[in-house]
Formats: sequence, structure tokens, C-alpha cells
Amino acid sequence: MPEDDPAALLAALQLGRQALDWSILLGAIGFVIYLLLAAAFHRLLSPVSKIGADLLVLFVAASVPLALMGMAYRMDLIALLEAARGQLPAEGMALLQSEAHLFQLCSIFWGLWMLPLGWLSYRAGLVPRWVGLLLIGGGFGYLSSFVLPVAGVATPAAITGTLTGLTVGSEFLFIFWLIIRGAGRNPEPVAVPAS
Repeated sequence: MPEDDPAALLAALQLGRQALDWSILLGAIGFVIYLLLAAAFHRLLSPVSKIGADLLVLFVAASVPLALMGMAYRMDLIALLEAARGQLPAEGMALLQSEAHLFQLCSIFWGLWMLPLGWLSYRAGLVPRWVGLLLIGGGFGYLSSFVLPVAGVATPAAITGTLTGLTVGSEFLFIFWLIIRGAGRNPEPVAVPAS
């Protein structure tokens, strides 16, 4: 979306109005699924390292309220667009910027959860070791998307693109590997006390 031209931004928002609604609904559902996914990985990987699995859940749980708050800003933007037909008040730009900043903060926790996920998957043999290492690299990619802009480091587009590709690519590779190939050797089963 164009950031420097309010008229073009308003046109893009109005054109994608239905997509904006769907992004809120699917985003909210997705972040609840994200919590459930973290709980499933915790159960699967805690025999390898309970502390690592606990950290994984902690980082996911920390990111979800921030992300849902970003969705709330998006809902405020929709209400503002409906109230101020034909123009985008300065408040709209502020809402978009606040949403972007929240998701930038989320990238800290998205990166941090990938570090124990990659390490535990590597140690457990859940996926091939190189996939676990790529997940760890992807975690650093997310962290860099927060650290570099905040530190004021001008990053060339080629480096930013490479980091984004590593981050997104490692996540999709991990998920597709589990879906298509299944988990490798599983860690020791979790002992369930008899009731």
C-alpha cells in the first residue's frame, strides 16, 4: 500500500475493503491456531528439553496479544473509513503505523519461538537436521526485522529480501516437511500417569 500518498492509500484500502475484513477474521483464527500449534509442539518436544519447549510456548503466548491488538487497530481503521467517507483522516495513517509497529514487535517473539523450535526439532530428529538449522536461521531473520530498523541500520534490499526468504522459506519448508513426509524419529513418548 502506498505510504506517502494518502489519496492513493485510501483508494487501495477501499479497493481491498473486503480483503481487510477477511484479514481480521482469518488473522484472529490464525493466532488462536498458533497457540494450539505451540501447545502441540510443546507436548511433542518437551521430552527433548522441557525448558526449551516451555520457552517455545512462552514466546508464542507473548506474541499473540500483540498481534490481536494489531487486528484491533485494523478494526478501528475500518470503522474510521466508514465514518469518514471519501477521505482518510490523519488518524487512519496513525492507525496503520501503530499496527505496523505492533507487528514489528511481534517479530521479536516470532523469531524467538523459532530458535527453540529449530533446536528441539534438530535434536529430536523431528525433521532433517538441516531443516532445524534453517528454522534457527529463520528465527534470526525475524529478529533482524525488528533489530535493524530500530537500530537505524540501513539494510540493502538484497539483504532484506534474503533474510525474508530465509525466514518464510524455513517456516514453509518445516510445515510442508511435516505434512508431506511426516515427523522423523519421535522423541520419547510423554508418560501419562494412570488415573
